[in-house]
Amino acid sequence: MASHLYSLAINTNSAGQFCTNVVHYVFDDAGFGTTAAAAAALLTKWAASVKAAYLAMLPDQVSLLSIKARKAQGTGGFEAVELFGAGNSGTRAGGISASGLSPVIVHFPLDRRKGRGKTFLPGCRELDLSAGVFTTSFENAVGANVITFTQDLVLTGGGAPTAEFVVKTRAGSPGWWAVANSQLSDMLGQQRRRQRPA
Repeated sequence: MASHLYSLAINTNSAGQFCTNVVHYVFDDAGFGTTAAAAAALLTKWAASVKAAYLAMLPDQVSLLSIKARKAQGTGGFEAVELFGAGNSGTRAGGISASGLSPVIVHFPLDRRKGRGKTFLPGCRELDLSAGVFTTSFENAVGANVITFTQDLVLTGGGAPTAEFVVKTRAGSPGWWAVANSQLSDMLGQQRRRQRPA
């Protein structure tokens, strides 16, 4: 029984800007009829177990639009998609920061490798920053919810495999590494911008 890597894209609207976070899970999908069925099971469990913790780290001006999952390794398959309507917004009330910077969750490897994984949250409130530093309130909110955000998920169906939260790598085998710990970076992050106009 082989474990395969699946990507899960979290699509949000952050005060009018489309944002996507992509996280990865590894699990044995042999018990599912298709990779799309395995991806659908991953989405169902994420929505039931992780969605609330993800939204608890975000401003109320960020709304969850959809989640999509697919096999991300070897021969893939069709995507599974779950759409969300109104009422699926961040729970931290207050004006969103317009600085173009965002909080970064850093994922540390289980072994001693130098690489780090990063998840850029789609915005934070003005109230969550003071002189460019995160407030204790925001640090506590992220600290309380990042454990749930990165937890392993026991899927329904397919023999109930456990989907392990991992970081995808571009080199080496098996193509991912296990996460030992995840925490909020002390500094705001900014993803590299495209060098030419869209």
